Amino acid sequence: MIEAKVGPTDASAQLGRYPARWRALLTSAPANSVRSTIRNVHWQQLADCLDNSARNSSPAYRFLVKQFNAHLKEHHMIKATESLEIYARDINEPVSLELFFKGHIYSCIYEQRNKVQMAQYFAPYFGEKISKRQPGISAGISYVAKVEQVFDSETWSEFKDGVCKYRSKQWWNSHDETMRKLKQAPDWHWKEKLHRSVLLLGEPRLAFNPPIRKEKLQGGKGFLGRLFFSFEDLFAAWGSLGES
Repeated sequence: MIEAKVGPTDASAQLGRYPARWRALLTSAPANSVRSTIRNVHWQQLADCLDNSARNSSPAYRFLVKQFNAHLKEHHMIKATESLEIYARDINEPVSLELFFKGHIYSCIYEQRNKVQMAQYFAPYFGEKISKRQPGISAGISYVAKVEQVFDSETWSEFKDGVCKYRSKQWWNSHDETMRKLKQAPDWHWKEKLHRSVLLLGEPRLAFNPPIRKEKLQGGKGFLGRLFFSFEDLFAAWGSLGES
């Protein structure tokens, strides 16, 4: 016999009245035995068990588990883990913009605690400044590109060697104009040793039109305070664009 409660309610007395060979109380309370004849199970334990069983199961079963656990997270019955699916950063100057569209590359200052190596996709947030200077560019998140490779560099030579390693010298030569602009860009400080993370990307895809604005992703309009999102996060923000 299983008695399930949304919150941490102790329904052991209620459950004890039912005739059964075994009894389990499914709640958000700490998992332990409430009584010797009743086992207390946390919703998180159930979610973890379902996740494990879904790994080698049918697509239909995995879909149901994903939907069920998403419902538990939405109602704060289990912990919501951080999604590392999409890495998002601001782009507000022309060199980075051209590097993204023509070179399919994004680079940022290396951060030791940054989990960019685990991201599957990159989504640039085009700022107001670049949208006013570049025709056809609207402020917000509109494009998504698959992350194909991530490497670190500290100098221009290391950056070039890394790109050529994964894309070939021929590719570099065919993008000579874009790379020349990048090397000459004063804001990139190539004459100094600067530890950078470099993301080699696939073809940028227009995924959100109209673009997702920061007001739908965070409280203010400053730099992105949150750098990782799931596709569900972005689609939810995009779906709310018409709301006041």
